[in-house]
Amino acid sequence: MPERDVVAWTTMVWGLARSGSPQDAVAMFRAMLSDGVASPSDATLVSALHAVATSGSLVSCKLLHSYATKQGLGGELVVGNAFIDAYAKCGNAGLAFKVFVELPEKDMVSWGTITRAMAVHGRHREALQLFSLMLRRGVRPDAAVFLALLTGCCHAGLVSQALLLLDAMARVYGISPRGEHYTCVLDACGRAGQLDRAGEIFRQMAVEHDADQKAFGAYCSCAVSDGVAGAAGERLAELFLDGEVDAGGGTYALMCKSLAGAGRWEDAWAVRERMVARRIGKAAACTWIEV
Repeated sequence: MPERDVVAWTTMVWGLARSGSPQDAVAMFRAMLSDGVASPSDATLVSALHAVATSGSLVSCKLLHSYATKQGLGGELVVGNAFIDAYAKCGNAGLAFKVFVELPEKDMVSWGTITRAMAVHGRHREALQLFSLMLRRGVRPDAAVFLALLTGCCHAGLVSQALLLLDAMARVYGISPRGEHYTCVLDACGRAGQLDRAGEIFRQMAVEHDADQKAFGAYCSCAVSDGVAGAAGERLAELFLDGEVDAGGGTYALMCKSLAGAGRWEDAWAVRERMVARRIGKAAACTWIEV
């Protein structure tokens, strides 16, 4: 293109950010600044922030924030929300909260993003406090906010609070819980050793939804926590042996280990053979770090 306007630059930055090339998107934004012909708009900045959030580069996020402040950008609510999201995904919930506090106006996206940020970063009490404040301001939560809160409750061991949130979703706010919501509560019950409650929730989920692999895996972890000799563990073992289970590789491996630990080697081998026959493998874990 002989001439590139702000629309062309923004389209390229956004396209690279959305196509899994966040570093290239940030490089494109820098090239736009070096070109000097077109000035970034709020849409350009949001596109660059999406790329930064995907890459998890806190340094790039701070540089963009400094640039936006100097250039007088970021006045729009959508930009402020993008900064909250970017700071949170780059690992700094404190700066995300600072941006949130300084917003002259806040919408549901603002409240939801900061609540999720606090929950994801282990600041569970603050997330619940923000949720309470959000309700007092008349802002209705969505399914994503509830998922973040339930995840936080799970990691903090707040089983009672998680159960209250799950109940409030449908009864108060008319939001039907999905598999991921049930999975969080099942995990929380399992961590707390509340196997009977986990069984009730799993049966409720089976009636209202088809239990997905993650939910089944969470319940399996609960049920075999006291070994397959328990009632819940024994029932699950029967389901695995009868081939009535649609589970992932990790769940199959957990059941094999539990059966072997109970001395039921033939059953463990039968579950293992079923896993191989279905070509189910256990995914290897990996970790990404920024250097």
